[in-house]
Amino acid sequence: MGKTIVHVHLLTGICNYKSHCDLYFGSIAAIFSRFKASDIGFTETYLRHANLGSVINKKVIIKRCEVIVSPRRGIEVGKMTKK
Repeated sequence: MGKTIVHVHLLTGICNYKSHCDLYFGSIAAIFSRFKASDIGFTETYLRHANLGSVINKKVIIKRCEVIVSPRRGIEVGKMTKK
């Protein structure tokens, strides 16, 4: 699997500026640099072992998604090409 992103949709007012909001993190650990387990209703250990696709509770919806990027110019899959 390539690069992934963790999408956190907050359903409660813990976002400070909205009652609902979406935040994007590069890892599960990064979520816990911003929130406590009691804020989101899941522990870091639970999310790591949940084989995260999607998890939902009354406070959040958390999804792990693959980031889709376009290939770099001049590079074929598995090969370098001269310009």
